[in-house]
Amino acid sequence: MLGYKIRVLGTHRPLRGSPLPAWAYRAEASNDDDALQQPVWSCPHAHETPQLAQSCGQEWLLMNQTQEQAAS
Repeated sequence: MLGYKIRVLGTHRPLRGSPLPAWAYRAEASNDDDALQQPVWSCPHAHETPQLAQSCGQEWLLMNQTQEQAAS
């Protein structure tokens, strides 16, 4: 079974009616042994906090692990 690690990336996005941009966070998963850390999965939506993005990534890990175990 492959090992994955989750990282959370934050980017600015325009905030309507405000001169300051808001932050948007998303999670990505990459193989533990990939030196370039190319994502094998990326969250398709933005989250308002890093914690929510991390939770989304953890849910993906759990679902992916369950699918890999079922395929074995």
